[in-house]
Amino acid sequence: MMLREKVQEFDDLNPDDATKLTSEIEDAYVSTQAKFIAHYEADDIAAASAAWVEFHFQQKLSDELARARS
Repeated sequence: MMLREKVQEFDDLNPDDATKLTSEIEDAYVSTQAKFIAHYEADDIAAASAAWVEFHFQQKLSDELARARS
């Protein structure tokens, strides 16, 4: 199951799975943010652009998770 599907079913997850999912999403967010910054600071615009798309998806996923948790 994809992360986004898991977020959409967040209320049905047991507490351990919910904690694991939250950690997975937070780790992916930090990782993609760092990847974008590294490429951008290295003036690798093509790689930075690709990393930005991935980072933007992680931002949206984090927002969905925040809504699901509230």
